[in-house]
Amino acid sequence: MRECVRERKVALGLEGREFRFPQSYRLGQEAEVDWYEAQAILGGEPKNLQIFAMRSMGSGGAFLEAHESALATSRCLVEKSV
Repeated sequence: MRECVRERKVALGLEGREFRFPQSYRLGQEAEVDWYEAQAILGGEPKNLQIFAMRSMGSGGAFLEAHESALATSRCLVEKSV
């Protein structure tokens, strides 16, 4: 497949050309947000935690929260701003 793509790029005159689009964001303009599951030992017992992660595209600062359930309004177990 790589060979096919390389040959097609040569045929189209695209080989060796790089395209770059600079990205810049004002503070508070945009963020990346994700939920994921992690496992941790809490109180000596293994727990599945739902992690909420948000990163500012402008400053690169991050905010993390760990919850026992993503759907319940349970207490936040860990909160960290970086």
